[in-house]
Amino acid sequence: MAHLAGWLLLVTAAAPLFPAAAPAAVRRRAPWPWLGLPLGALAAVLLLAALGRFGDISGLGGVLVGGALALWFGALGVVWLLLGFRPPWPAGRDALWGLVLFAVLTLAFGVMAGRVWLPWWLTPERFALWLPAAVAALPWLLAAGLAQQGASARQRAGWWLFQTAVIVAGLLLTVVVAPGLGFVTLLMPVIPAVLAGMSLAGAAIDRPWSYAIGNALFFGWLLVAIFPLA
Repeated sequence: MAHLAGWLLLVTAAAPLFPAAAPAAVRRRAPWPWLGLPLGALAAVLLLAALGRFGDISGLGGVLVGGALALWFGALGVVWLLLGFRPPWPAGRDALWGLVLFAVLTLAFGVMAGRVWLPWWLTPERFALWLPAAVAALPWLLAAGLAQQGASARQRAGWWLFQTAVIVAGLLLTVVVAPGLGFVTLLMPVIPAVLAGMSLAGAAIDRPWSYAIGNALFFGWLLVAIFPLA
């Protein structure tokens, strides 16, 4: 925990050195930035409930539970993004700073993870599933980055609390309608910490596409590292 906190404090202190994108480039469709998140979570619940009627969905994407979670966050993100924002086109520097963000999160979280609670470095089979999981998470994290761009520390804390409440409630409802995903309930205590870490690190690089790329690469890696292969 001290290792994680130290890296996050370091990147926060270095935030003035990172170039931020112009807030004017973001077009928000009020009030949908707020409403789109719970509606996206509801759409994700309904999607997995519908798929569950056709068979076991716990092994989607080749990862037990993790593939279904990637699809869940993908559905949430697509709905939230379409309802709430008109994102600008990404710039070349966005990808660069996104990779920087991913590297920071890997150093902050991944380097110690193997000694504390999970094997972090992926096997070839898991590595092949990483980018699809990251792509699935990208719309959600782009919407989150757009919603928080230019926000104050208090506003970001509010967004973190709101996202945490909606995601935890949505995943609990998903477990009710798709009991095969019950393992997700064991991860509930970790979700607020993961969201807080991604939000804090992403705030230092206040560029929505960089926020999305870096955090999606990290979150996709997390999904394929935690869960067993199907």
